[in-house]
Amino acid sequence: MSIFFSIIIPVFNRPIEILKALESIKLQKKSNIEVLIIDDSNDNTTKNINEFIYSNSSIKIKLIKPTKRAGVSKSRNIGIISSLGNIILFLDSDDELIIGALDNVEKAFIKYKKLDLYFGSCIFKSSKKNHYSDRNLPKIGYYSDYIKSINQPEMLPAFRCDSAIKKEFLYEESLTGFEHILYLKILKNGGIFYRDPKYIRLYDDQGNDRLNISNPKNYKNMRSGYLKLIRLFGYDFFRYNLKILLIYFAKLVIYNRLIDHKNSLSFANLLAILTLPIPKYFIKKSISFLKNN
Repeated sequence: MSIFFSIIIPVFNRPIEILKALESIKLQKKSNIEVLIIDDSNDNTTKNINEFIYSNSSIKIKLIKPTKRAGVSKSRNIGIISSLGNIILFLDSDDELIIGALDNVEKAFIKYKKLDLYFGSCIFKSSKKNHYSDRNLPKIGYYSDYIKSINQPEMLPAFRCDSAIKKEFLYEESLTGFEHILYLKILKNGGIFYRDPKYIRLYDDQGNDRLNISNPKNYKNMRSGYLKLIRLFGYDFFRYNLKILLIYFAKLVIYNRLIDHKNSLSFANLLAILTLPIPKYFIKKSISFLKNN
């Protein structure tokens, strides 16, 4: 039987959570899937995964251990390159698929022949309600429609994959987060996106290791991400969503101002000079507001 889904799960030191994620896949009762786990762990996570694989031989699971810690973005790319399925689906190691989730995703790709990019709605473990329909975002659309509605809530991504996709469309390994850089590239290449109103994933928004953009250790990552977005898609943002372009530029300037620069002639430091009169404490206060917009 040909593989329809390749489910990619990067994991780092989540020995209990990964088992819940795998159990949720098992409950889908699908035979046309493979699961690729890219394991960066140095605790009991690997042992638990191997025990699950041994006890569930009916599920095609491939455990990949990078020689050194890969990080989330590179791990996802390792999964993409190693996958055999027609549809790539990404699941965080601390999240779970809702029963019937894969059936809904499969139906969407069968119904929409030109569908390249799928987003599944999420139920938040904190019980917070955050559905794309609450923001009046389009359910289906093209590249320009995605740019106009890029500020979507947390959703589960899946996309159609072939040999060309594996070579040209990968996550930015130098960045943590900013997954929508890849999604913008896919949509700019043609095709449509679809936001599924049905709930697909149980999303953990309570974990202590969520990406915290207000952490000083992450300032350079945030600056690099917004700079990459502006460089790659700035003109299209200007055409279709000037507001988000201005927000991205403001965030770029703010994070750049917060970074201590050693090279006074660097582009980054010259950009920081633009906000030199603004005290850093004011900028730090502004981050909590900007990260929610």
